[in-house]
Amino acid sequence: MKIKILFFFYLFIIAQSILFAQNNYNLSNLSFTDGEPYISVNPVNQNNIIVAWMRLRLDGKIWIATTTSFDKGQTWSVINFMPHDSSINNSADVSIAFHNSGIAYLIYVDYRTSPDSAGGIFISKSFDGGLTWSTSNKVFDKNELQDIPIDRPWIAVDNSGSVNDGNVFVTSMSAYFYEGQHHIYFKSSADSGATWSVLKQVDDTLTSVGPFKVSYAPISVGNDGKVYIAYMSYVSLFVKKFYIATTTDIGNTFQKYDFGDVYPVFAKLPAYTISTDPINNGHVIMSWCDTRFGDPDVLLSKSTDGGQTWGNPIRVNDDSLNNDIVQDQVWANYSSSGIFAIAWRDRRLNGAGSNVPFDIYTAFLTNDTLNTFSPNYRVSTVSSPYVAISCCNSFIGIAVSDSSIYIDWGDYRNGSNWDVYFNKADFLNLITSINDVSSNVSSSIKIFPNPTNNSIKVSFSLPSLKGNSEIVIYNSIGQIVIATLLSADESGFYFKQIDISNLPDGIYYLFVKNDNLYIRNKMFVKSGK
Repeated sequence: MKIKILFFFYLFIIAQSILFAQNNYNLSNLSFTDGEPYISVNPVNQNNIIVAWMRLRLDGKIWIATTTSFDKGQTWSVINFMPHDSSINNSADVSIAFHNSGIAYLIYVDYRTSPDSAGGIFISKSFDGGLTWSTSNKVFDKNELQDIPIDRPWIAVDNSGSVNDGNVFVTSMSAYFYEGQHHIYFKSSADSGATWSVLKQVDDTLTSVGPFKVSYAPISVGNDGKVYIAYMSYVSLFVKKFYIATTTDIGNTFQKYDFGDVYPVFAKLPAYTISTDPINNGHVIMSWCDTRFGDPDVLLSKSTDGGQTWGNPIRVNDDSLNNDIVQDQVWANYSSSGIFAIAWRDRRLNGAGSNVPFDIYTAFLTNDTLNTFSPNYRVSTVSSPYVAISCCNSFIGIAVSDSSIYIDWGDYRNGSNWDVYFNKADFLNLITSINDVSSNVSSSIKIFPNPTNNSIKVSFSLPSLKGNSEIVIYNSIGQIVIATLLSADESGFYFKQIDISNLPDGIYYLFVKNDNLYIRNKMFVKSGK
């Protein structure tokens, strides 16, 4: 018993010594502009990550660049470039999705406007984790409709195990420069992208995007095979609304739901995404940036009934309210085991407004039932100077494994090039890095017995805390294993006995959370039955 306990404490010391060892990694590290990266993690091998982005090369053309890692981002392959359909084309708007078999799908726009107008949305797939890619196949054609339906495509794959498992879905929108009515479009493939359904319009007269010109359509597939598509509709100059379209028959019919009004930043490309829970049927999260609390904040709302109704918006960024700090470029994702994480650009370290240096921040959902979040964590190690660029800087990327958050983004820190950077944030490192709110608060929390085998008792007296608190327990790889409410008596004394008999032996970390206040973790050891 003593040997086992000493071993667990030894592991704890090692874990503490490697906190935030991962630095920002410059993936592009080349002259000229690199931007709008996407990132995806292989569900079969979660050490395998693929990143793709838009790259301006010396020939003056924009290409799609890709690189892959098989060690969680410690090392990366040489950069590959997706081929153009014509030597005079440019490429844009890349996204990636994995099937549970390990096949990776990548889509992008390839087009030209001179001497003629041609192009489309193309798809390629990889069977070796992104080292090589198949010959690209056209999904949408630029001339398929008058409104040029090939702008800002997104891709999703059915991993439900249902009758449509393996189907590939792609959404697109009318070209942003088209002067007429804009629409949202959808196609599906039942043969791994070899052939595609006819083009289907998602919006209709009652759920139109209106005169809005940049209503893209992120897409996600639930664990029951239900497809979710989100898009934005024009209400007024400062007010928009989301519509959620769902289909269970590969786009033959769509059900539309009015999400409600949102308040994106005026004259700024809106940022929003939709993410389905891979574990719980009908659970889906909308994430976006919104000014309803006085300045641009990161918000999300959750539906537990397949998108029909939505909960009250939750503010994710934990800086002070209405402080004129601008958050933008939000993106979010679930891990295959159901961990939800979100990332965004944030200027809290550098002042008010958009024209100041920015950083990248992340947070993750600590309790899906209670809709509570971790503190915000700074991912970037250096603030990027503000640089006004006209292209290729509208999105960042996030992928989530069972142990880590992977984020990529573009910034200008080296002073001469807009580069794509990557960072990996392990859940264990994040949770053990939470600072004490005060030494008195932290030391007042008692866990006993410690070590233990079947249960722990948690007690402390903190009259300054407001209302109920929450206990969150993480295992040694950063997964939440227990989350439970904690009530105080009239004097502010908290006590809870927690059954841990079903947990395996090992090191665990306990936090007390009250509103957005986290109290430094307490470690305990479970050893023996």
